[in-house]
Amino acid sequence: MQLLIYFVIGSICAVVNIAAFAILFYAGAGLAIATLTAFSVAAALNYVLCIAVLFHHKARWSTFGELAAYLASVVLMGLGDYGLTVGLVAVGASPAFSKVIATFVGFFGNFLLRRFFVFPQSEVVRI
Repeated sequence: MQLLIYFVIGSICAVVNIAAFAILFYAGAGLAIATLTAFSVAAALNYVLCIAVLFHHKARWSTFGELAAYLASVVLMGLGDYGLTVGLVAVGASPAFSKVIATFVGFFGNFLLRRFFVFPQSEVVRI
């Protein structure tokens, strides 16, 4: 059930990530700036939606600890997102296609890190 709910949250954030990337990149921002900014905006939205809908806020950590754990997961997944996006562009894929692939791959890593590291708890669905 959590994966299904996270699929909705992740899908919303994926659309934001890809749309922000496309807007920034095609407006003239460089590949690195567009990739990192779009990922950061989507990650912030993901955190808000996760604690509002799916996971318990402060399940393991204090607010500061939770934010630190979340930021650590964002940095880890952001490096993967950046590496995959830039790497695919380097081998000839279009920037938008590269970002879509990186976002899709990141979905599962993001869920696993949120569920088992940032917000661990035996049953956390809050609907």
